[in-house]
Amino acid sequence: MRSLRIYFLLLAGLMLASEIVHAGAWTQKRGRGYYELKFYFINANRFYEPDGRIIDIPTLAEYTTSFYGEYGLNDWLTVMGDFPYL
Repeated sequence: MRSLRIYFLLLAGLMLASEIVHAGAWTQKRGRGYYELKFYFINANRFYEPDGRIIDIPTLAEYTTSFYGEYGLNDWLTVMGDFPYL
């Protein structure tokens, strides 16, 4: 019974992780990688009505930091991580 539970948990984990498992155009060389750190800033203090009128609103601001990385475990296998909202 316990092994059946472990089997289903493993299967569920693989199904949930299937989105991140895909073939890329190329792999990274062993021990090499590609890393990208991004910062976004969005600021708004006006809203445009459908008829084009401008309405002042309380200032809305969003700061977002994201990280994307690839690392070559060997010449034919690369692991990737994408963390869009740090």
